[in-house]
Amino acid sequence: MKTTTLILTAAVVVGSALTGCSKKDNGDDQKFSVSTSAVTVEAGKVETFRVTAKSTKVKSDNESIAKADAVDGTILVKVTGVKEGKTNVTITEGSNRAIVQVTVTPQKNNNPSAVLQVDNSILFLQRGVEVEITNRVIKSSGNITIEAPNTAVATVRQAGNNLFVKGVGEGVSGDIRIKDNGSNEEISIPVYVIVPFKAPTLPAQITVGDNQTVALTGVYNTNIVENGRYDRVKVTSNNGKADITLVTEDVKNNVGQKTGEKVTGFTITGKNAGTAAITLTNGDGQTLNLSFEVVNFTANTYFNVDANGVLTVKPGVTLPTKVVLPSNAKKVAAGAFVGQLNVQEINFNNVTEIEGKLFTSRRDNVAPLVNVTTIIMPNVKIIGDSAFRNAKKLTKVEFPATLTHLGQYAFSSCSALQHVAFRGNLPKGLGPITATLVNGKYEDPEEHDKYLAQVFTLGPGVRYLYINNPEGLENGTPRKRIFKDKFGESNFRAGSAESVKDISEFR
Repeated sequence: MKTTTLILTAAVVVGSALTGCSKKDNGDDQKFSVSTSAVTVEAGKVETFRVTAKSTKVKSDNESIAKADAVDGTILVKVTGVKEGKTNVTITEGSNRAIVQVTVTPQKNNNPSAVLQVDNSILFLQRGVEVEITNRVIKSSGNITIEAPNTAVATVRQAGNNLFVKGVGEGVSGDIRIKDNGSNEEISIPVYVIVPFKAPTLPAQITVGDNQTVALTGVYNTNIVENGRYDRVKVTSNNGKADITLVTEDVKNNVGQKTGEKVTGFTITGKNAGTAAITLTNGDGQTLNLSFEVVNFTANTYFNVDANGVLTVKPGVTLPTKVVLPSNAKKVAAGAFVGQLNVQEINFNNVTEIEGKLFTSRRDNVAPLVNVTTIIMPNVKIIGDSAFRNAKKLTKVEFPATLTHLGQYAFSSCSALQHVAFRGNLPKGLGPITATLVNGKYEDPEEHDKYLAQVFTLGPGVRYLYINNPEGLENGTPRKRIFKDKFGESNFRAGSAESVKDISEFR
């Protein structure tokens, strides 16, 4: 693998200085303030900033990168760069506190009169691979030596004036030192032993419209923020068969403040059928070539439908995030989607019955986290017990006019569910599916309206209900009151009676 070098540049994050109030010795009020929120200093050099306060405490979060001291007790803070990196200096006075971000840049080697001149940009190494760095020495007396202070990071070898370095650890940093014995000068070169840049969970195949998130290993993160990120991962080529979006997470300092982001993976979305080819580059010079197939969704690849129209998922397959059930499927068996936690959108197509407990077995009372965000069921008549229980990402559901029965706990613990629409009349309630065989078969669940009050339990209790003609009367009772009484006032209480809206308002 080709090893490349990268010269890091400083990025200063500017914010407002913290101000507070203290008292001078004579009793007068004095504002606590700091003259800057960020300092950039070269390694081996000193920068200062001013503090207005009576008495302060100054502390560097990482003294191996920069040291901080109060000069004259209170007025001046001196920051000494130790090595390239980034840290914070915290200044406190009583309850007042300010944080100054400190960026330490590499020591410059720009003294034209120096005998020893070295390219001291960061050196990226591979574990167990030796590289020659003789050309890093630009100028010397001819009498040079090389040493590695930490052999757990790298080892060195010298043959005359030819210099060699080998990575030992992985994902570790340190430095090597080149000394000119003639001039007694010494220069350090920072080193980093790379971690292989890989996407170990990249799928071999995704469907058009499907999206999957894949973790990255070996992402190299610097100490310098650039374009809001510490990493330098880039998408350098894409043949257009799939879209790719980098996934990041926040990086925070020791007091919980966000200082930037870093890439942890990527999301791919199938766009056009064919072989997708995407290239990523890492900040340490590594290249990652991604290749996977994008195929059109074919229901028969994933599902079995028996002579009675009962659908099950084929053993060993992993469903994509979006699925459309086959047109000949009329009933989805309980437990059909056990283990299929990748599914986010289900179009039930011509299905008329969802037996219940889609994502758990009959005997399993503990519902897993269900990642479904969208369900489309244009022809469904029966939704059984606990069918979508624990679908915590589901925000709305629309029941078709064909719906006649709705099972106990069918949408229990759907904590994000806010909008529930009924195109038809109030359905009948269904009890739980039996877990044991009686006379060689499972008994039909009990039909009773008492189960409707448990359909939407353990949610936020702030849902909007949409029905036809909510102000209309049935046997002298407003329809909106009939629905709320059956499902429970606590389940649809947003704005009290105003939580029931006309179906025309549902979006």
